[in-house]
Formats: sequence, C-alpha cells, structure tokens
Amino acid sequence: MPELSEPPGIIPYNAKAHPVLSTEKELLISYNTITMDYFNDILNYPHSYRPSFFWLKIGE
Repeated sequence: MPELSEPPGIIPYNAKAHPVLSTEKELLISYNTITMDYFNDILNYPHSYRPSFFWLKIGE
C-alpha cells in the first residue's frame, strides 16, 4: 500500500481489482491516495495523486 514516509498522513482509497488483467496466480490491484492536508501537499508531493498498482499473489 502507500509509502508512509512522504507526505505524512497518506490515506488510501478507491481500491479495485482488475481480473481481466490478472492471471490465475496473481491479481492486479489499483488504489488512489490523498492526504489530510491536501491543499499544501499537492504542491510539494504531486506524485501522491496518481493511481498506484500492485500484484497480489493468490493461493500461496
């Protein structure tokens, strides 16, 4: 899930599975993040406001 070091107070939301892009052994997951201090953090950490993805291993 999100990196917790920059900026502080990152909150993940809107997690979704993408079964069409997944395999029998891995599920692709996406999520978005926001911070409690959005208006200040968006200027200093614009990379925090794009979708993130990770693969979840299944059945191990």
